[in-house]
Amino acid sequence: MKRIISIINLVCLLICFGSINIVKADVKNNNGVNMNLSDYYKYKDKNKVEKNIVDIRKSDVFIKESQYNNNTTLNDDTLNYSAIKEKIYESLLNIESIIDISELCKDIHYNDVENILSNYFDTIYEKPDIFYAPNNVSISYSYDRNTGKLVICQLKIQYQYDNSEIQEMTNAFNNKVNYIMEEYLSNSSDELTLEYIINDYLLDNVTYDYDNYQSNTIPDISHTAYGALVNGVAVCDGYAKAVKLLANKLGIESGIITSDEMNHAWNYIKINGNYYNIDVTFNDPVPETNKRRYTYFNKSNEEMSTSHTWNKSQYPECNDESFKFLRNYNNNDLSRVNDKLYYLSSNRNDIYSMDLLGRNSKLELQGINPICMVGYNNTLNFSDGYEVKSYNIKSKEIKTIYTSEHRIYGLYITDNILNIDSTKIDKISLKINEDFNNDSIIDIEDLSALALRYGISKESDNWKHKYDLNLDNIIDIFDITMIAKKL
Repeated sequence: MKRIISIINLVCLLICFGSINIVKADVKNNNGVNMNLSDYYKYKDKNKVEKNIVDIRKSDVFIKESQYNNNTTLNDDTLNYSAIKEKIYESLLNIESIIDISELCKDIHYNDVENILSNYFDTIYEKPDIFYAPNNVSISYSYDRNTGKLVICQLKIQYQYDNSEIQEMTNAFNNKVNYIMEEYLSNSSDELTLEYIINDYLLDNVTYDYDNYQSNTIPDISHTAYGALVNGVAVCDGYAKAVKLLANKLGIESGIITSDEMNHAWNYIKINGNYYNIDVTFNDPVPETNKRRYTYFNKSNEEMSTSHTWNKSQYPECNDESFKFLRNYNNNDLSRVNDKLYYLSSNRNDIYSMDLLGRNSKLELQGINPICMVGYNNTLNFSDGYEVKSYNIKSKEIKTIYTSEHRIYGLYITDNILNIDSTKIDKISLKINEDFNNDSIIDIEDLSALALRYGISKESDNWKHKYDLNLDNIIDIFDITMIAKKL
């Protein structure tokens, strides 16, 4: 009892003499109780942010004896925001609902708590694997009245899922990312080719969450890389986080640009030494068409400014205009296959190829007159009205893979499936299990790739399921025999 009275007396004494002012309050821009994603956009795009005025009510004042020492000296070292973000990241990985960053915030004035809240959003933008972190955050803090510096600072996180759900979702997410890396991004080391592949994969497999956008009911998960990669449904920052995640895993620098004026997010990306703007969301039209587009692929700031507004000073300068040539082609008239682009001639009867920078044009096919084209691995698939044909750019072979009784209006790919749009959507699997290097031909290169993994079992660290052709959890002579029969 005496100890409790002593603590109360200490608090009263401090308040009376005005040496410290203890506040426990939730903080939000514009007199709210937290910062949400929309507030973050506004915060990031303003050079000056109006500070919050926090009412202090004596009934809210309470401090534990162990949390205050009259002789406390505030840390004078320069504040390291990267340390705060790292603490937030580690705590989110551990699914902590209270993130105590008091020791890292003692040089922050209480008027600058928006910086801390912004650091939370910076963290989940920089670490798209933390897809389960909610799009709002609240803060509790106390500060010294003499200096205005923070003494206690805690972020409060309210997750939408319990720990077991988060673990299941994390496993599903990691499995999908590993699948994309192995299936689509493992056969090239060229940065530009990999960027094209990322753009095309997302256009093929992600749909903009337009219904929820229209009704203002967008779930938090649609703002994440999980929404884009696992659910196949996302809004702009979900697309942008997926681009950043996949690019960063490949060692390609990429970050996220946000715009309050547009309520929008897209990416900057560094390819072969130059920075560019890439907006995969704007490349993916609404309503969904599944067409691959390069309208907003690798634009300079000048070119991007015709449709986008943002605070350019906060992001790398994008000055290179090497990809302006992409805007000269209609969506159905241009398709990528590996490290080449294929396009229709002006007479629409011939198909030419060029490199990914629009150079070295070469006639590939004459008298084809295709309605639409779509690339997959080593093949250019196209419709000439009632048939779908496949042109293998390696063997130069053309073969008919589908015939329809009705006119074919479009082709598009979802994962490894070719979708044929006629009176209904017919589907053809393009995946060849034994085609390990994804060149649409089973040859000695695939046999060699399998032989190099001979003896590897499922327990091995470098195990890859696709090489186990007979599904017995080991790469052995039976797998080699299966592929040898098809050579």
